Amino acid sequence: MNKLFKTITDSRKNNRNRRHTDRIANHKDVVQLHPHQSIEHKITISELELLMSIGVLPEEKQKQQRVTVCVDISLAPTKSYEDNIENTVSYAEIIEDIKSLAQERHFELVETLADEITNLCLRRPQVIEAIAHVKKPDIIKEVQAVGCIISKKR
Repeated sequence: MNKLFKTITDSRKNNRNRRHTDRIANHKDVVQLHPHQSIEHKITISELELLMSIGVLPEEKQKQQRVTVCVDISLAPTKSYEDNIENTVSYAEIIEDIKSLAQERHFELVETLADEITNLCLRRPQVIEAIAHVKKPDIIKEVQAVGCIISKKR
């Protein structure tokens, strides 16, 4: 039974690999879109590290803390980006906006910061969904980080 199973699975693997290689060689179903199809586009920012004033405890209000931010941004479907930054959202601008937001004032809660990050992302007309994950890695020694995730859709 094991020998038969191995023969069948090896045969299937070889056929699957051959079909995948043929598709890539032809590029037809990898690159071209049907005229009515559109491209789903997500931008991700991973582990942006900030030093900021955040927290409810008196000692948290006296010194800045390390915070990490991850953001996933979904853009409205489009037919093509035409290799032009004007047709998408600049992750560099979003990062600068988040950094400015973190320095504007003291935040009591990570939830408030995450909420405001999603708001600043959704101000851009192309953005249809924003998810912000804000973490405080140095707050409780027994865990790697504590934080929250806020998700908003247009």
